[in-house]
Parts: sequence; structure tokens; C-alpha cells
Amino acid sequence: MKTLPGGRVKLDEEEAYLAVCHKTKRDRPDVRAILEEEKFFDAAARPSTANEWGALRDTIWLGTHAEISGASIMSALRAHLSSLQHDDCCYCGQSLLLGGYSRQLDHVLPASVYGRFSFHFWNLAVACERCNRIKKAAGYQPISLTAQDYPEHGEFAGFFHPRFHPYTDHVRFGLTATQNYCYIVYVGLSKQGKQLVNDVLKAAALEMTRESNDPVIKAAAAKIRTAARTQGPKAQAAMLRFEDAIREAIEAGAA
Repeated sequence: MKTLPGGRVKLDEEEAYLAVCHKTKRDRPDVRAILEEEKFFDAAARPSTANEWGALRDTIWLGTHAEISGASIMSALRAHLSSLQHDDCCYCGQSLLLGGYSRQLDHVLPASVYGRFSFHFWNLAVACERCNRIKKAAGYQPISLTAQDYPEHGEFAGFFHPRFHPYTDHVRFGLTATQNYCYIVYVGLSKQGKQLVNDVLKAAALEMTRESNDPVIKAAAAKIRTAARTQGPKAQAAMLRFEDAIREAIEAGAA
């Protein structure tokens, strides 16, 4: 029995997904058969190593009661994974907006590089457009390109895997905002978390940040950026001090 951190059982999570694998209940047995045929849970059994994501999305299968599209299967998968993630992006932890464009199915191991895993249950998570775009640009090749079986969580010793690693065990963030100012900082708590911060979240934070002309706030922001680069307990403490400084500045301005 394969387990994940926190005592999660992989087979149980796969069965939980199969119970809701299509929005139409009567079509779920057909979808289960399709997923079995496509080796959705068994990458090593897939006959092709090519990226088949787009082709499968556009495929139409003749079901018992109706036609079943690959797009409808992916839509149900997106809804299930979003629920598991509490409607937060799997990387930045911010709330996901509604709509497929805002809730993108991300290939943890890039489909363009790891074609065998392009249609695999454990290789998919839901990310916001920003994080998905930044991650693609950064590149991500944490395991051998010739791997046949999908890697177990222990093989991601230096890389964050959103389906395997509990987010709060690896990443912490602080967000401070007013009507004319927003600042967010991420701190990696583990080797995997630090990798995610360095490769994705630093760039994401810059896009989310709106600067202030207040000299007190600007000075505090510069200080916290410097401190956060250490990616350790000191950075976490500095992050909390920064939040306190922001609150004090706001209160002083309102007095």
C-alpha cells in the first residue's frame, strides 16, 4: 500500500476521484473505463512517451448513454483537484478565480519534457495563470527523463510537488494590503519549499506587489526583501516584523 505524508493512501485518493470523474453520474462508469484504457494511473503501461494531452482533450468517446469528450473529463478533474486544494493555487496559495483560464491544470513534470506523464493522475494540479506561466518559463526537470513509472514522493527530495507535499509544511507567506498598497513575501521552510520560492514564487510575488510612495513602507519593503533571501527562521521573523511595521505605518498615517 503506497502512502503519502500525513498517512494519506494513494489508492484511496484515486478511488475518491473516480467517484466524481464526470459531472454526469450515469457517465462515470464509462469514464472509469476510458481512464483505465488510457492508463491514467499507470504511466509505465502507456504505449506512447509523447505528449498526448492536447489530443486526449480533443478526443470524443462513444459512451453508453452519450458522447464523452476529453474536455469534459478534464473539467471534472479540475473541479476535483480544486476542491482538494480548497480553491487555492497549488503554488502561490492564493484564491483561484472561477473559469478554466484562471484554474489551469498544471503538469507538475512538464508534459513537453515528460510526455509519458502528460495524462497521469498524480502529475496534475490546479494553478493560477500566473504561477503556471512562470513555472513553464523557469523549466522543471527534477527526475530522469527516461523514467517509466511515476516517481514516488520520496524522489522529489529537492523539488516541491503540490500533490505530494503539504503546502504549509514547506512554504509560508505573509500578505499585507490596503486600498492602494499590496505586498506579499514567501519563505521556504524546507529544501522543496525554497526551490519553489526561488523558481516560481519570487517572480509571482513581484507581479502581485503594488508599491507605495510612503517612504516608511518603501524602506520596510526593501528591508524584508533582503531578509527573506536567507530563506530561514530569520526570514520568517523579519516577515512578521515587516507586517507589524506596515500596520504601524498605516495607523500613524490615519492618526
